Amino acid sequence: MPRPLSPNSIGLQVQDGLAIAFDVDAFDEAIRSQGVGMVHHVAMRCPVGMSDRFDSRRTHEDHSGCSNGFLYTAAGAITCLFTGAPKNQDRTELGLLDGSTCSVTSPRFYDNTTEEFHPVPFDRFFLSEESILVPHWQLVEAHITGVDKLSFPAEKVIDLVDSTGRKYAAGKDFSLSNGLVKWIGASPGMDPSTNKGRIYSIRYLYRPHWYVGTMSHQIRVAAVDNLLTGVRESIRMPQAMVLHREHVFLKEQNDPDAPQTDPSRQEMGPAVGSFGPR
Repeated sequence: MPRPLSPNSIGLQVQDGLAIAFDVDAFDEAIRSQGVGMVHHVAMRCPVGMSDRFDSRRTHEDHSGCSNGFLYTAAGAITCLFTGAPKNQDRTELGLLDGSTCSVTSPRFYDNTTEEFHPVPFDRFFLSEESILVPHWQLVEAHITGVDKLSFPAEKVIDLVDSTGRKYAAGKDFSLSNGLVKWIGASPGMDPSTNKGRIYSIRYLYRPHWYVGTMSHQIRVAAVDNLLTGVRESIRMPQAMVLHREHVFLKEQNDPDAPQTDPSRQEMGPAVGSFGPR
């Protein structure tokens, strides 16, 4: 015997041979209406210079587009829904993934296109809004070349003080070029007592980004009626993934003899006398 309906319930009669189906487009629109604009960069292992599938050491010089042993290519813009942000820290073969770990749901297609969105672990995401920046500070050893690489590409320097207590001003003493600090005036210089670059502390702003850690729901399907054919078929639904904020993502092996075509992604090496690698 069927249960009686409550006063707030609405009865729905479904004819024989018919069934209720999901509106997949409504799912996509719901995600986009509450989501955040992101730029998706697809990742794959860099094969340049490899002679064996199981090569683990670096076998090629620096080249544009290769980062931490992966090739990253901008695939498109997509609006994703952030649904959770617990805190944890994990060490992976990519480096140290730290900061917020976000559960994210994505629509089926890139924004304003019919191209399907297919994320995998190690893919990278930036916010579409480039004006959103986050702070970071660190200690840096000044390099004799007058160009210093930071942990993250800097967009704006807030403060910079060297080990002697001297403060430096952006635009007067140094400038930023592709996220690097380039000294144009007075600089910290060398410390004669150590024969190394003088240490300075810098606080700056950079663009935050995320890496795909795991796919929570990569294969998510639902039965939907095809209005053109009248046939009920399985349709891929929005996917869910876990994104990790970067912390120190400098895992690329250092090659002092390689031409520095992409110095913004080259690893900082230990100092060796006055002309040690960055």
